[in-house]
Amino acid sequence: MIIDALVVGAVVAELRPKLLDGRIQQITQPTPESFGLEIYAHGVRHQLMLSANAQHARLHLVPTRPTRGPGPDTPLLLLLRKYVRGGRITNIECPPLERVVTFSITKFPPTRNQSDADDEDDEPLPEPFHSELVLEILGRSSNIILINDDGLVMESVRHFTRDRSERPIVPRAIYELPPRQDKRDPHNVSANGIASLAGPNLARALVSAYRGISPQTGREVAMRTLGSPDAPLSAIDDPEAVAATLRQLISGSEQRPCIARDESGMPSAVAPFWLQQYAHCEAFDSMNDALAVAYTELDQQGAHAQLREKLAGRVEEWIRRTQTKADQIRGQLERAADFEQLRWEGEMIYAYLHTLQPGQDELLLDKAIISLDPNLSGVENAQRRFRDYEKAKSAIAGLPELLENAEAQVAYGREMVDLIRLAESYDEIMALERELHEQDVLKAPKTKKKVKAPPRQGPLRVTSPDGWTIYVGRSAAQNDEVTFKLGQGDDYWLHARGRTGGHVIVRMQGAEVPPATLERAAQLAAYYSSARHDGAVEVDIARRKHVRRLKGAPPGLVLYTAERTVRVKPRSA
Repeated sequence: MIIDALVVGAVVAELRPKLLDGRIQQITQPTPESFGLEIYAHGVRHQLMLSANAQHARLHLVPTRPTRGPGPDTPLLLLLRKYVRGGRITNIECPPLERVVTFSITKFPPTRNQSDADDEDDEPLPEPFHSELVLEILGRSSNIILINDDGLVMESVRHFTRDRSERPIVPRAIYELPPRQDKRDPHNVSANGIASLAGPNLARALVSAYRGISPQTGREVAMRTLGSPDAPLSAIDDPEAVAATLRQLISGSEQRPCIARDESGMPSAVAPFWLQQYAHCEAFDSMNDALAVAYTELDQQGAHAQLREKLAGRVEEWIRRTQTKADQIRGQLERAADFEQLRWEGEMIYAYLHTLQPGQDELLLDKAIISLDPNLSGVENAQRRFRDYEKAKSAIAGLPELLENAEAQVAYGREMVDLIRLAESYDEIMALERELHEQDVLKAPKTKKKVKAPPRQGPLRVTSPDGWTIYVGRSAAQNDEVTFKLGQGDDYWLHARGRTGGHVIVRMQGAEVPPATLERAAQLAAYYSSARHDGAVEVDIARRKHVRRLKGAPPGLVLYTAERTVRVKPRSA
């Protein structure tokens, strides 16, 4: 999700009356690229988030103080504590249509009677110290920079040396603002300017020609004036209407902050005006509120993604170990052919016992030569072969079952990895981890502190448009429950063909299942499978009575027959 210049300008306009002359009381560093500032202004305590994350750089107020991250204190954090904490914000600036925000801060020496618990670990400053804290929201080059009164960089989140950038940002370098775009000022846009545009469509032409116009704003102008965000320039019949719409959007006169959401419900765009180009939007009272909600959800999604990958990585390591064990067993079974050779040699020695002479070291046959121990008799040579054969036979007894079990464990592990990556919430991830502990795939961490076990989650229950009940498993244990505990013989059972995913049961209700219900169940089976992001998915449908467990296999692994296949588009609950 991109923060463009119009969003930044709207945020700064909201921050000025709230934070000017405020005192910075606390500074925390949640991540190496972000800082939280607690600011007391006009009798209210505010929490300001500044982030230079390459994907999610932004600034906005948050409802609670950001927590300190696990990493060590960075040089920038130490300098902020010394020169910024306890200071007052004297100005907040943002050049028009730019994404650079500057906080001017003055920290005064403490007075004789002043008690400043926050600064008790810092050496008091002998005189007022003026600095600027700059946030540059520039994608991968986003940065947070502390600048002293001489315009020199004191420290920054990212360092850019002269061999990497024409604008070096390193300690003691002179700070320069990012170069201004060599484009037209959209505040002065006219009908003639619109008529002179060139490009594949209106949105791209506006971005190329006018400073501070993001692709999102360009598409919004096209949507409002031409009815489509990708409308071509040839569709323009009233250039003045296009110019007027662009002037309206950049002026800030339409105060209607919103979040646009994608099909999964996650934030995909934000703007200080209503985004008509998106089907699903949510309005907010302020730009700060919209950003706080959007990035809380995106950060949570990112944290869940890290948690999923960490858990999936642990299971993949277990799969590698189990696969190695299976390969070793398979190798032992392949060597069993050599054991049969021992038995055959013993039989051949007995068969040709009458031809053997004392001290003979070889038995010559038409198609083979059998080595003999000349110090043993023929009978003793044969008996040695049979003894070795019986030992080898005993050694491999049970190996086929062990191999079958190991291969089933590998299949279960791969299924769980896919289910982990499909998990959408923290509770779902924790429920899968709990199941892995119960199946002895993973060992629970050893800790003296009692950790509350995550609650057990039951299968998803969905009601179809026709009022029928559909159950969906989202883990191996839930799949087992759906199929063999909730499912009855004549119920319909569905599963994405050839893919890992949830087992789905449609409960029979004394009548034949309506086609719309069966299609909805197939859509759920497709969505809760590893084929979730495919355009169309093949889903097998069978009666529950034709589904059976794999003998000795972990939960969720089944065989089924008498199925038919449908092709549907995945759709969530």
